[in-house]
Amino acid sequence: MSTSPAPATATDAGTVSLRILHLSDLHAMAGGELLFGRIDTAARLERVAAFALDAALAPDLILVTGDLAHRGQAASYPEVAAGLARLSGALDAPVVTVLGNHDDRQAARLLPGHAGRDYSVEEIRGWRIVALDSSEGRLGAAQLDWLAEELRRPAGHGTILALHHSPVPSPLPGMKGQGLANPPDLARAVAGTDVRLIATGHYHHPQSALFHGIPVWTSPALSYQQIMNPRPGTVQGADAGMVSFVELGPHGVSATPCALTPGPPLFTVPAGSSTRSTRTATPTSPSQHLLTKRNAS
Repeated sequence: MSTSPAPATATDAGTVSLRILHLSDLHAMAGGELLFGRIDTAARLERVAAFALDAALAPDLILVTGDLAHRGQAASYPEVAAGLARLSGALDAPVVTVLGNHDDRQAARLLPGHAGRDYSVEEIRGWRIVALDSSEGRLGAAQLDWLAEELRRPAGHGTILALHHSPVPSPLPGMKGQGLANPPDLARAVAGTDVRLIATGHYHHPQSALFHGIPVWTSPALSYQQIMNPRPGTVQGADAGMVSFVELGPHGVSATPCALTPGPPLFTVPAGSSTRSTRTATPTSPSQHLLTKRNAS
C-alpha cells in the first residue's frame, strides 16, 4: 500500500460553497414491512423532500452514507433507488450513496455509482466527492491505494470523503469497536491532502470530531437514533428520524442535525425578533432567549 501522497492543496480552496443534505442509515424495508414493527422506512424517506423544501435548505448534493437496506434485503434496493430518484428530482440535486455493513453489494448494483466497484469520485461545483466502501468495517489496501493516488491531484475547492464507518470512536460503551477498523491506514492516505471533511454514518447518533486535523461529521440516522443513556450493558434505539445539513465554504465547515418531526412549536415569534431590545420585550417573552449579549446590554 502507498504511504502518503504528495501534498495537494485545493487550487481555490473553499471560495465556492457546497450545501449537502446528509442522510444515513435508512435501513429500508421491502414491500411495506415496518422496521421493528413500527417504522415505515419508505414513508420516512418520502418525508425528507418536504422537510428540506420547508426549511429552504436548497442542497447542491444529497449524500447518503450507508445502510441503505436493513440486513441487505435485496427487494429493498429498487424501492430505495426509486425513493432517492424522487428526492433528487424534488430538490434538483444529485445523489451520492455509499454502502454500509447492512448492505448487499450485488443487490446495490442497480444504484447509480455502484455498477462496478463500490468506490468512486464525482465533482460538484468544483468540489471533489470521494465515495468509499467500508461495508466490511474497514478500507482495503487496493481502495486505499486508489484513494491516495486520487488525492495527489488537488480539487478546485477541496475534497469530501464519504464512508459509512467513522474513523473516530463513538462515546457510547455499547458502540465500542464499531467504528472503522483501520483508521491509521486512512490517516496515511489523507495526510497532506485537500480533504476538508469526512462524512460518515453508522452510529445512529450525531457526532462531530477531528481526525488528524480534518473535521469528521457523523450524521444521525433517518431510521432511528441511539438512546444515549441506555440501561447498563445494553444498546437501545428510539423512533426518531433525523437528517443533517452540511455546508462548506469560505466560513469553513458547519453541520446541523435536524429532526424530521421535532414536535409542536413551543412558541412562534416573528423572524428578526433577536434584534429587539430587552427593554421593550416583556419579561416572559420567548424571544428574549434569542437576544445577544450586545442586544441585552
